[in-house]
Amino acid sequence: MSKSIRPLLNQVMIRPCPEDTQTKSGIIFPDDISRPIPQEGIVVAVGHGIIEVETGDQVIYSKYTGTVMKIDDVEYIILPEKAILAVLEGGENEL
Repeated sequence: MSKSIRPLLNQVMIRPCPEDTQTKSGIIFPDDISRPIPQEGIVVAVGHGIIEVETGDQVIYSKYTGTVMKIDDVEYIILPEKAILAVLEGGENEL
């Protein structure tokens, strides 16, 4: 059964970009190593008090904010709208 979540008030639900498992120089990160925290994602749901972003926007958000959760094996972050730093405009959403 698939769950549906609607953030409350000024909260935003984001699906983070997939993590890179390899550096540009070719070094591969093993699964048990600490990786950089993703800061980009796609907005998948918004609360009723949201003004600046909408579902489908690709955004950059603060590193150490929000609540991480998994729904149907997909990771999401719920965070306040003020934690979103920018909306990426132009180009295709590649998530």
